[in-house]
Amino acid sequence: IEFLKAHPTLVADTRHFDYHFTNRFLEHISEVDAQIDGTLISSENFQAISLVQPRYREQVSCIYIDPPYNTSENTFVYKNQYRHSSWMTMIYDRVAASLRLLDAGGVLECAIDDTETARLRIILDDIFGQENRVATIAVEVNPAGQNLRPNTPALSHDYCHVYARDIEHMTMLTRDLTEEEKAIYTGRDDKGAFLWDNLRRRGGNSRPTDRPGQWYPLYVNPQTKEVSVDRVEGWEEVWPIDPQGERRIWRVNTEGARREIAAGEIGVLEKAGRLEIVKKTRMPEGKKPKTHWTDSKYSATTYGTKLLIDILGEQRFSYPKSLHLVVDCLRYWCDEEAIVLDYFAGSGTTGHAVIALNHADNGKRKFILVEQGDYFDTVLVPRLKKVAYTPEWKNSKPKRFATAEEAERSPRIMKVIRLESYE
Repeated sequence: IEFLKAHPTLVADTRHFDYHFTNRFLEHISEVDAQIDGTLISSENFQAISLVQPRYREQVSCIYIDPPYNTSENTFVYKNQYRHSSWMTMIYDRVAASLRLLDAGGVLECAIDDTETARLRIILDDIFGQENRVATIAVEVNPAGQNLRPNTPALSHDYCHVYARDIEHMTMLTRDLTEEEKAIYTGRDDKGAFLWDNLRRRGGNSRPTDRPGQWYPLYVNPQTKEVSVDRVEGWEEVWPIDPQGERRIWRVNTEGARREIAAGEIGVLEKAGRLEIVKKTRMPEGKKPKTHWTDSKYSATTYGTKLLIDILGEQRFSYPKSLHLVVDCLRYWCDEEAIVLDYFAGSGTTGHAVIALNHADNGKRKFILVEQGDYFDTVLVPRLKKVAYTPEWKNSKPKRFATAEEAERSPRIMKVIRLESYE
């Protein structure tokens, strides 16, 4: 008992106990179904999608899949050198069937590379409608680059296509700012942190011919640095002309400038002997994702293959995705109560990512993983047992015990379902 108290996240697998003990054990858990945090299905995925329809119809917030890329690699259980039409049929049938599982604001995220990305877009446009296409994100997953053919660039990226069941009902979340991003907001007033940014517009649509109503002078008191829209005797006239002498425009019209000046949002700084009109830019609560992701944490080698070897002690699976990449794919479309489905689950990275997100923000997300390969038992299940116990591993041994917060946020029950099919 003391050992179990000291290791609250230790996983007990009921398949190692007899039927009567398992039943007595489960009788002591109230509402078992509601407490299941992860459902792991060993099955051909189309069959599994059909199985979960009655239970999860319109309840899944996010489907994340990483299907076979249909390349020359032969390390996948799924056939990986289909004719394009056969590959398209395989993907179309499964995505179309899973659409009914998404809730009104749910999204599908599908990882792919250049081999089938164009055909995948055709499939997803047809199932979801082009109007529900959210984004295509390009991710650098191999920073060193892969030399596939002579006289072609080294391939370093994959894609993630994101589609909403109904984009009007979809909610995209933001990420927290990093400490470096927060550091640039050096000003502070009663409304919070801000930075001074030039009121002069730059980039596209920044010339008087683009927006004539935003080409006008402002007036600055050289001593007090007060600003006015109206001419004041003795005050300096300032036009939105950049340091190269190019005519630009202000970011607000005269009424907007008058309102922002009164609110204390517009000021004056002196830079290189010039008076620059500036406006407060407030520190945002979060950041939207961009469509181009480059970060060493997305390396499939370091945070996919090597991370999985650290957990299991040996290489049992080829080409797992970076854990951090899947975490970031999920965080923008999965709130703290989301149900996540992956029916090309592979090594279980998606389940691991859900657990990691819950550890980070005290979420109650749940996951459903479907995989048909032998590595369901040799990779996926052992991986999830281990990361449910503690998040950090090295040489198949825990680097540390879970913190009290991690223990509280770890999965309580994971259910394993095995579907047999006969021909």
